[in-house]
Amino acid sequence: MFFKKRLNNNAVIAHDGNGNEKILMGCGLGFKMQEGDIVDESKVEKVFSLTDPKMNRLLQELAINTPIEFIDFAE
Repeated sequence: MFFKKRLNNNAVIAHDGNGNEKILMGCGLGFKMQEGDIVDESKVEKVFSLTDPKMNRLLQELAINTPIEFIDFAE
Protein backbone atom coordinates (compact mmCIF):
# COMPACT_ATOMS: atom_id res chain seq x y z
CA MET A 1 0.00 0.00 0.00
CA PHE A 2 1.08 3.54 -0.68
CA PHE A 3 0.89 6.50 1.70
CA LYS A 4 -1.49 9.26 0.61
CA LYS A 5 -2.22 11.49 3.62
CA ARG A 6 -1.41 11.65 7.33
CA LEU A 7 -4.36 11.98 9.69
CA ASN A 8 -1.96 11.97 12.64
CA ASN A 9 1.22 10.06 13.54
CA ASN A 10 -0.82 6.93 14.24
CA ALA A 11 -3.37 7.03 11.40
CA VAL A 12 -2.91 7.48 7.66
CA ILE A 13 -4.85 7.24 4.44
CA ALA A 14 -3.28 4.85 1.96
CA HIS A 15 -4.26 3.30 -1.34
CA ASP A 16 -3.64 -0.16 -2.64
CA GLY A 17 -2.61 -1.05 -6.17
CA ASN A 18 -6.26 -0.99 -7.27
CA GLY A 19 -6.81 2.61 -6.16
CA ASN A 20 -8.94 1.69 -3.14
CA GLU A 21 -8.42 4.03 -0.19
CA LYS A 22 -8.01 2.63 3.30
CA ILE A 23 -7.44 4.12 6.71
CA LEU A 24 -4.53 2.41 8.45
CA MET A 25 -3.73 2.70 12.12
CA GLY A 26 -0.62 1.75 14.04
CA CYS A 27 1.80 3.27 16.52
CA GLY A 28 3.97 5.83 14.69
CA LEU A 29 2.72 4.66 11.29
CA GLY A 30 2.50 8.16 9.76
CA PHE A 31 5.71 9.55 11.26
CA LYS A 32 7.93 11.13 8.56
CA MET A 33 5.86 9.61 5.72
CA GLN A 34 5.55 11.45 2.42
CA GLU A 35 3.01 10.95 -0.35
CA GLY A 36 3.84 7.90 -2.44
CA ASP A 37 5.97 6.18 0.20
CA ILE A 38 5.36 2.47 0.70
CA VAL A 39 3.62 1.80 4.01
CA ASP A 40 5.51 -0.44 6.44
CA GLU A 41 2.78 -3.05 6.86
CA SER A 42 4.51 -4.51 9.93
CA LYS A 43 3.39 -1.35 11.80
CA VAL A 44 -0.25 -1.62 10.69
CA GLU A 45 -2.49 -2.71 13.55
CA LYS A 46 -5.92 -1.88 12.08
CA VAL A 47 -7.32 -1.38 8.58
CA PHE A 48 -10.59 0.42 7.84
CA SER A 49 -12.04 0.30 4.35
CA LEU A 50 -15.40 1.33 2.89
CA THR A 51 -16.68 0.94 -0.63
CA ASP A 52 -18.99 3.99 -0.50
CA PRO A 53 -16.89 7.17 -1.13
CA LYS A 54 -19.21 9.34 1.01
CA MET A 55 -18.92 6.98 3.97
CA ASN A 56 -15.15 6.78 3.44
CA ARG A 57 -14.90 10.60 3.76
CA LEU A 58 -17.00 10.52 6.94
CA LEU A 59 -14.77 7.80 8.38
CA GLN A 60 -11.68 9.89 7.57
CA GLU A 61 -13.17 12.92 9.35
CA LEU A 62 -14.03 10.75 12.34
CA ALA A 63 -10.49 9.35 12.49
CA ILE A 64 -8.99 12.84 12.36
CA ASN A 65 -11.14 14.17 15.19
CA THR A 66 -11.14 11.14 17.52
CA PRO A 67 -8.23 10.58 19.90
CA ILE A 68 -6.52 7.22 19.39
CA GLU A 69 -7.22 6.32 23.03
CA PHE A 70 -10.98 6.49 22.37
CA ILE A 71 -10.69 4.23 19.34
CA ASP A 72 -8.61 1.73 21.31
CA PHE A 73 -11.14 1.81 24.16
CA ALA A 74 -14.09 1.27 21.79
CA GLU A 75 -12.37 -1.71 20.21
